[in-house]
Amino acid sequence: MKIFLDKIKGLFESPRDLDHTDLESFMVNIRLVIEHENLKEVYKILNLYCNWCMHAKIKDSLVAYRVLEHITNAIIKCNHDPDNSTWYSDAVIEGLKIHELQYEIEDFIFRFNLGITLFSERNFWKGFGKVLINNLMERPLELNLSTKNPKLLKIMDRINEVANEANQPNATVFSLEFIYFQSKQYFRVLSGTRSHPMEILGEMVIITFNDYVFKNQIQH
Repeated sequence: MKIFLDKIKGLFESPRDLDHTDLESFMVNIRLVIEHENLKEVYKILNLYCNWCMHAKIKDSLVAYRVLEHITNAIIKCNHDPDNSTWYSDAVIEGLKIHELQYEIEDFIFRFNLGITLFSERNFWKGFGKVLINNLMERPLELNLSTKNPKLLKIMDRINEVANEANQPNATVFSLEFIYFQSKQYFRVLSGTRSHPMEILGEMVIITFNDYVFKNQIQH
């Protein structure tokens, strides 16, 4: 395992922003450590993003399904009570859990005593986030309608049930991906049915863990 940790540390030996190649190396080696140490349940969001960076699409991930479920619930709530709900774009960005990714990366660094402090710096994190989103362009998270996994089926059934009970079947989110729109990073959410999808577009914003905590303190 030491070789994986050394590769992670080596990326930060000289002060610079990470590029696409650096990011892939960073995420690959973190994933190897997570697997080696059996830490998937400890770093659920970090593991999701590591896997996402290595696949053309993610369609059989329990954590990804929960992300899509969170966004579905937020859309339903916003449609029902827009004055007291999180806006679509905020709900999607919060559902993507970029802020939790930052927290889990910092915890991973602390756990293995890597001595990397950059991820607590706001500007570095936002730059890292943009490189990450660029790397994930057109690699969707999707519901797999043909899955036989009972845990995934349970979430899909729950998503459909909540949408139908709210009389909002078109709110059922089945896909989320990042795209470029007007030269900016956007997310694209598809809901409803694959034959007649509804599309939600929004500009992607990288939030920090502290941003998220502060916002929720104000709201409560």
